[in-house]
Amino acid sequence: MKTKRIITEKDAKNFFNTTINSIEDACGICNINILSKQISFDFNSVLLLSFDNVIANQYYLINSPLFSNNLISILNQCITNDVSDDTEYDYVRNIDSKKLNFTFKLEKIDDDNIKVYLINYEKLQETEKELALLANVLDS
Repeated sequence: MKTKRIITEKDAKNFFNTTINSIEDACGICNINILSKQISFDFNSVLLLSFDNVIANQYYLINSPLFSNNLISILNQCITNDVSDDTEYDYVRNIDSKKLNFTFKLEKIDDDNIKVYLINYEKLQETEKELALLANVLDS
């Protein structure tokens, strides 16, 4: 049986030097309390948003100085605007020369709480590339 080599040595080194991501790594969940105007982030959210001095599963005021003005504006829209099945907001976070694009998808839990699902598109693309490389390794 003959097999053909479909990946290069460089591809193999890159594959084994990187971690394999899953789609879930590109998603995070936040909880907003409308009454207290506070938000908590799960661990993935903190990593994806690349926050400094923000700890997962702790509540922070929405207008905290830890957040950018752009994020504060979006969070205020989350608590003041009506939430429907298709309510979502786009958020761009600039870190140095890196631009991170997010979508915040809202779900109303009850009259006092909103769940925010955030998706980072750059992380999705990175995951797609790594899964394609994994497919090449498995095919070989």
